[in-house]
Amino acid sequence: MIEDQELLDRITELTLASLDGSIGRDEFAEFQHELKSSQKARFCFLECLALCISLNQCEEKPVNLPFDEGLSEIALLNNALQSLAENEKMAATMEIEKPPAVELPVGKIHVAPQPRHVSKFSIYTLVLSAAAILMVAIFLRLNPPEPAVAFLLESRNAVWSGGDIHLDNGAGIKPGPISLTSGYADIVLTNGVEVVLRGPVTINIESENQVFLLRGSIFSKVPKSVNEYLVRTSGATIVDYGTEFAVEVDRRGMTAAHVFKGEVELRAGPDIVKHGPATRLLAKQAASVDANGRIEKIPFSPERYVTAIPSIYDIDAYVRGGDSANENYGLEAALMVKNDSVVHYSRETYLRFNYEDRGTGPVQKATLTLTPMSVQKGRILRIRLVKDDDDIWSEEELTWGTKLPSSGLEVTFSSDNLTYHKPYIIDVTALLNQNINKNSIATFHIDTLTQSQDGINKFASREHETAAFRPKLTVTFATP
Repeated sequence: MIEDQELLDRITELTLASLDGSIGRDEFAEFQHELKSSQKARFCFLECLALCISLNQCEEKPVNLPFDEGLSEIALLNNALQSLAENEKMAATMEIEKPPAVELPVGKIHVAPQPRHVSKFSIYTLVLSAAAILMVAIFLRLNPPEPAVAFLLESRNAVWSGGDIHLDNGAGIKPGPISLTSGYADIVLTNGVEVVLRGPVTINIESENQVFLLRGSIFSKVPKSVNEYLVRTSGATIVDYGTEFAVEVDRRGMTAAHVFKGEVELRAGPDIVKHGPATRLLAKQAASVDANGRIEKIPFSPERYVTAIPSIYDIDAYVRGGDSANENYGLEAALMVKNDSVVHYSRETYLRFNYEDRGTGPVQKATLTLTPMSVQKGRILRIRLVKDDDDIWSEEELTWGTKLPSSGLEVTFSSDNLTYHKPYIIDVTALLNQNINKNSIATFHIDTLTQSQDGINKFASREHETAAFRPKLTVTFATP
C-alpha cells in the first residue's frame, strides 16, 4: 500500500506539473513511462485530470467528478482546500505597526523649466499601439482558446496523418479531426469515455460527448456515470445507453454497430434530431445501415475489433518482389504464395500469433488453419518459423525489401490437398517446440518450393470479411 500511495502521489504531482507547463524533460519521460506501464497510474491520471477540469468549470461550487469510485485522496484534497478558504475568511484582522518616520535633510535644487515637445508621430504611435492592444483583448475575449476535450492515454506504433504529427501520452486533444494511419491509440474523453483506435481510422471529436467516425473502426467504453454519448457517421447515429460497443465505416460508406455490453440505439442518418428508422441492439447483437438508410441485422463479430491496445497482437501480410519490393500488402483480404522465375511475380506470406495467454510449458499440440481462396495444383508449399528476435514487426510496414528470414525445421504440404473455401489444418507442433521459439509468439513464413509462372495460391487473411475463413492457431500445452 505504501508503494501504491507513493506512486499515486507522484502521478498527481507530474500531472499538475504537466498542466501548468513546469514539467521538465526527465520528469516528462518518467510520466510517459508510468502511464505506459501501470494501470493504477493511468487511473490516477484520469482522476487528477477530472478534478482539474471540474475546478476550471465551476465557480463557488463543490467539485463533482465523473467517477464513482477511487476518489478518496482527491476528495480529501478538495475538502482541505475548502476548509482553508473558510478559515481565511473568518480570520481576525492583524494590524502591523508602521516604523516612526525619519525626516531626512533635503537641499533645495533649482531646475530651470524646459519646454516639452511632443511629436505627432509619437502620438500616432501611441494611438495605434493602444488600438492594437484593444483589438487583441477583444479578440481573446470573443475567441477564447478551445480547451482539450480528450487526452491520449496510450499509443503503440502510432503514425498520425501527414507523418509529422506526433502525440505523446497524456497530450491534450482539442475538438477537430484526427487521423491514425497505422498503429493503435487509446483516447479518453474528458467525460471519462474511453475510445480505442486501430489505424487506418479517421475521427472528428466534436465534443466530450460526441465523436464523428469518417472511416475505419473504433471501440468505445462508456462508464455508467456518463449520461450522454453518441457516435455519428455519414449514414448513421449510434446512441449509447451505458455500454461497450464498436462502430465501423467500410469503404462503401456502410455503418455497422456491434454491442459487446449494455445497449445502444442505431439510427439511420447523421442528424441527431431528425433521423430515419431506428433499432435497439443488446449485448452480442449487431446491425448495419446502408447508403439508402436501410437497417439490417448482421452476425455479431467481436474478433473484428480491438478492445484494448495489445502488447503483441496477431497480424499477417504477404510481400511481393521486383518492382513491388517496397509495396506493403498488410491490409489485403488475401495472403498470396508464388515462386516465379521472374522475381516481380513472386510472393511470400507471414503470419504472427501471440499465444502467451493460453498456457505455459512444452506444446503438446499446435495446428495452423488456413482457408484457400484460390488453388493452383501441383505446388509444394513450405512453412518455417522466424526467430524470436524478429517477432516484432508491423503488417502495415512489411515489404519484400524488409522481409524476415526464417530457419530451423520446416513443414511442407501439397496444394493438391487444398480445396477452395475449405479450411485446411496443418500440424505445426514441431515448429513451436524449437529452441528458436521461446517467447510464446510464433511468426510463420510460408513460401513455395515449386517454381511456376502459372497461377497463385491464395489464403484468407485476418482482414477477410468472413470470420470463419481467417487464419487460426490452436495450441494445447502438455500437462505438468
